[in-house]
Amino acid sequence: AAYFSKAKKDNKVLVDYTLKKHLKKPKNAKPGMVIYSQEKSLWIKVDPEEIRSMKKVSQKQS
Repeated sequence: AAYFSKAKKDNKVLVDYTLKKHLKKPKNAKPGMVIYSQEKSLWIKVDPEEIRSMKKVSQKQS
């Protein structure tokens, strides 16, 4: 999530997460727009090399 965000050029990015049951799609909302509750947050270090490595592994599994 951090890598694909607008903040991917920052050294660390705050990422919120929650369980699926705590997501709500507002009426008439654009695709991908949700409201969430009972979230937790993590500071994630954005490492482009790590992302490339994960992409390679993912492509091999496909």
